[in-house]
Amino acid sequence: KGIPTILVPTTSGTGTEVSQAAVMEVPEEGTKKSIWDPRVVAEVAIVDSELTTLMPPDLTAETGLDALYHGIEGFTARTSNPIARMYSLEAIRLIGCYLKRAYVNGSDMEAREAMSRAATLAGIGFSNGGLGAIHGLALALDSAQGFSHGKGLAILGPWVMDFNRNGHESMYAAIAEALGECTQGLDPYTASQKACEAVLRVAMEVGISPYLTNYGIESDEIPKLAQKAYLLSQRLMPMNIKEMRGTDVLEIFWNAYMER
Repeated sequence: KGIPTILVPTTSGTGTEVSQAAVMEVPEEGTKKSIWDPRVVAEVAIVDSELTTLMPPDLTAETGLDALYHGIEGFTARTSNPIARMYSLEAIRLIGCYLKRAYVNGSDMEAREAMSRAATLAGIGFSNGGLGAIHGLALALDSAQGFSHGKGLAILGPWVMDFNRNGHESMYAAIAEALGECTQGLDPYTASQKACEAVLRVAMEVGISPYLTNYGIESDEIPKLAQKAYLLSQRLMPMNIKEMRGTDVLEIFWNAYMER
């Protein structure tokens, strides 16, 4: 196991202080890989929201979106469970309420504390529930020029959710409600669609474009990016709530290419 560790996060995003993942970049392969093992988990995590106040707005936005998609995938993963879903849904709710506030005013300590709590709860959620195709496909964007992890998730997340929600409408309707959408009186399919609309809204509220074309990606690059994403995502795909084929991934990338 090695020496005891005490982890102190300075952002509100990765949840690594409570996760069993250690992530390394592999430059020669143009991607990142993870080691998952209980021995990675720290003995103590100290989460002090005052340490996050120096994050600039763009970092606040990108790490906050990382936490949001940890919550969403921890809630919806095929491998999740009731306890992980409880933590994940509360993280989603907190981010829906407080990410924009933390982005607009980094000194808003109520928002900073809520985002610190959300990131940690989401870290517990996905560590015990799993991830899925959003994080898997984003591996193809992480090392591309102009993309951070949070941006990659923001671009692909809405369209993976749109694919996954068919057959799991009540789960995505719950996400929509947690993000502040009104679903009262809506049929399950329409209510679940609100979750996709909500994450698009959240990204744009914090200055993150969810469309590939706004990052200089040309249309002729989409098939190659989709193929790379499908290959890199295979270690996370078994946790995705729906089986996803290569043709599905290509459609997701086309949906993420530009606003219609």
